[in-house]
Amino acid sequence: MKVPTCREIAEACRVNTSTVSRALSGSHLIPKDTRQRILSIAQCMGWNPNPFASVYMAHLRATKQPAYRANLAYVISKTEKNRYEDLPEYQRAHFKGAEQRAASLGHRLEPIWYRELEFHGARLTKLLKNRGIPGVIFHGEPQLAESLRGFEWDAFSSVVWGGINLPGGALHHATCHHLHVMRLALQKIRVLGYRRIALILSEDQDRLADYSFFSCFHGEEKVQARGERLCSFRLPSWESTPALRKKIRRWIELHRPEVIMGERAVWEAIQEMGWKVPGDVAYVSLFWSSVWPQAGGVDQCPEVIGANTVDLVATQLLNNERGIPATSKLLVNEGRWRDGPSIPPAKETGRKNTKNGRLLRCIES
Repeated sequence: MKVPTCREIAEACRVNTSTVSRALSGSHLIPKDTRQRILSIAQCMGWNPNPFASVYMAHLRATKQPAYRANLAYVISKTEKNRYEDLPEYQRAHFKGAEQRAASLGHRLEPIWYRELEFHGARLTKLLKNRGIPGVIFHGEPQLAESLRGFEWDAFSSVVWGGINLPGGALHHATCHHLHVMRLALQKIRVLGYRRIALILSEDQDRLADYSFFSCFHGEEKVQARGERLCSFRLPSWESTPALRKKIRRWIELHRPEVIMGERAVWEAIQEMGWKVPGDVAYVSLFWSSVWPQAGGVDQCPEVIGANTVDLVATQLLNNERGIPATSKLLVNEGRWRDGPSIPPAKETGRKNTKNGRLLRCIES
C-alpha cells in the first residue's frame, strides 16, 4: 500500500496539513478527539510512524543552535528563606546541573519557592499555568507527596529527583545508584588496606536510598575476606542530637573500627571523642561534598542527577506526555570516588590491622 502524504491525509480528514502534522506527532495543541480521528483515518490509508524521520529530526535538533522552547519549573521546598545561597550544597549542585542541561536544550529553569505557596498543590498548579510552564522538577522528600494534594498532574510533564509514591503511581525519577555507591566505597576501603570496617548510618538516609546502603553492606558481610571484620549501627534519625552522638561514641569505643562510613552526626561524635582523623580512625563519607574536602568518599554527582531530571522532562515534552505515567522510568548515574585526608592508605595511619576473622554484626536502633 502506498504511504499517503500529509496533503492526502488532510484532504481525507478535511483539515489543513499543519493540523495533520501536529496530530500525527501527538501535539496537545490539537484536541484529543481530533487527534484520534486523524490518526485513525491516516492508519486506514496506510500511514505508519517513520523511525528514521524521528532520528533525523532528533539529529537536527541536537546539532543546531537551540531556540527557546519553554520554561521548566524547579520546585524548592527545603529552605526557610527564599534564597539560592541558603540551599544545601548538594541541591545547589543539582540545580546548576539542571540549569546547564536545560539551557543546552533551549529551556530556561525557573525556581519556584514552594514555601511561598504554603505547600498548596492547587496554588502551584495555578501559578504554573499562569506562567505557561509545561514541565516541573520536584525533589523527592518524604513529605512532598502529601503536600502536593490538589496538584493537577495531567496538565504537566513532571519528574522527581529521588522518588515519591503518589496515589496514582510513581513519576519518572533520577537518582544515583546507591547500591553501587556502597560497593565502590567498600572496594576502595579494602584496596587501601583497612580490615575493621564500620557503617554508621541513619534510617532516614537509608530509606531515601531505597534501603540500598545496608542491603549491600550486609551482603558483603556474608562474603568478607579472611581477616576482615564488618559491623554496622543503624541510627534512628539523621538529626545530630547530643543523645544520638552519645550513643555513637559508646558504640565506636566498644567496637574500635579502623574506618567508619558515616554521616554528619558520626563525624561530630568522633570530634567530641577527641579522636584524630585519620590517626585514630579513618572516615569515609557516602555523601562527598566539595565544601567538606577533608573527608574522602563517594561523590554522588548531584549535577549529573540534575541534568538527568531535565532529560526526563524534555523527553516527555517532546513526546507530548503529561500526567503520572503508567510505568515510571528510573534514570541512574554512578558515583565517583574522591580521595581525601580522612582516608589515607592504612599503613600510613600507624595502626595495625586486626587478625581476628570473626564476623561482628551489630545493628542497634
